[in-house]
Amino acid sequence: MERKDLASYASKSSQSKGRRYVEEFKDDRPAFERDRDRIIHCAAFRRLMY
Repeated sequence: MERKDLASYASKSSQSKGRRYVEEFKDDRPAFERDRDRIIHCAAFRRLMY
């Protein structure tokens, strides 16, 4: 399920090669949105801010 408000040049998860390891998800967010949240909330990324 892709969001309809993405720009025409946006990377779509339906056009990706998929994931290396299969994961079960309990929500219906796109994979890119889930990955973005993982990066933003990880400790290594937060350390880059300082």
